[in-house]
Amino acid sequence: MLPFANNISGQPLTCCLLGACFLCIATCTSSNQEQAVKTEQPDGKRMAIDYQSLLDNIQKNRKTFSRNYENGNDSVQSNILAKSREYVEKMMKDSLIPAWIGTSYAFDGTTDKPREGKIACGYFVSTVLRDAGFRFNRFSLAKQPSGNIIRSVTEELKRFPNGSLSYFMNEVKRMDKGIYIPGLNDHVGFIVKDQSELKFCHAAYYAPYEVTCEQLAKASAVANSSYRVLGKVLNKRMVEQWVAMRKIETFR
Repeated sequence: MLPFANNISGQPLTCCLLGACFLCIATCTSSNQEQAVKTEQPDGKRMAIDYQSLLDNIQKNRKTFSRNYENGNDSVQSNILAKSREYVEKMMKDSLIPAWIGTSYAFDGTTDKPREGKIACGYFVSTVLRDAGFRFNRFSLAKQPSGNIIRSVTEELKRFPNGSLSYFMNEVKRMDKGIYIPGLNDHVGFIVKDQSELKFCHAAYYAPYEVTCEQLAKASAVANSSYRVLGKVLNKRMVEQWVAMRKIETFR
């Protein structure tokens, strides 16, 4: 990723059909979690097969969501969007991001396969989002300043004019749980916010020089940055784009 600047240049579905959709999602989610565990094994060839199976399942489920969304009335569509958000967030948090842990960092790394080659921070973010099912130019997005990455996928960017880390931490703690993209001076990644913890998952340019998830409060990249902005992944517009399989244009 290039250095970042500090500016930000019907009819209702039948119960049977809807039930079948959610049953498929639950089944595939369980299967995908098992695959995420397998990605921790040292056999690179086996891991590559498992990761590709994970991506295939995500695409299959996205098509199911899309088909049911198109055939539903307003109430059904609203329900499908809510379920889609839950599904994508779970896949990112429990399967996709963990699969990348241990992949080597390089300033010019562009690999799109976990633990094969090296990856830069912007490419880590753009590749995880692409693999979650979002459509955009991975190379174009990865090269953007962090604020542009956030505005491309979320259209919502929260600024933190107060430069203190404690202020930033307190504000993040007050936010809803979910996945966020933080933009820093020269860095970008994901903040995963659960009920009890805040993790910063990123391609670290410092030891261990690989994709890692660390406590947000102890992340050097966050603490040492004088510039911090934040956008929440999976807002309404972003989920609609995922379900409709629409291409996301890179903000410039």
